[in-house]
Amino acid sequence: MIVSRARKMATRPPGHSQPAASPPATPAIAASGWPGQADLKRQLWWQMGVAALLILAALAALLLLDYLNMADEEMPAAPRFTQPVPVRKPPPPRESRCTACRNAAARATRRGAASQRCSA
Repeated sequence: MIVSRARKMATRPPGHSQPAASPPATPAIAASGWPGQADLKRQLWWQMGVAALLILAALAALLLLDYLNMADEEMPAAPRFTQPVPVRKPPPPRESRCTACRNAAARATRRGAASQRCSA
C-alpha cells in the first residue's frame, strides 16, 4: 500500500500527547486516482470488448455449422407398429395370504401362540 509522505507525517503514534496537526491539502493526483488509472481502465474496456467479440464470433460459427449440417441430414421414417408388444405376465407373489390372515399371524406371533393357516 502506497502512503503519501504528507499522510505519514499527519498521523502520530498513540503515545504522543500533542494532537495531530490537520492534514495538508490533498494533492491533485489523489482526487482523480493514482497516475495511469485512466490508461488501465481504457485497456480493461478494450480487452473486455475484444473478449465479447470473440464470444459472439464463436457463437455465430456454431450457429452456421449447425445450419450447414442440418441440411445434409434426412430423418428416416419411423416404423409403424400395428400390433401391441408382447409383455410377459408377472410371477405370482410369494406369499398368497390375505391381509386378515397376515394380521392374525402377526398378533399370534407377538402373543407366542402358533399361527393358524388361512382358510381362504
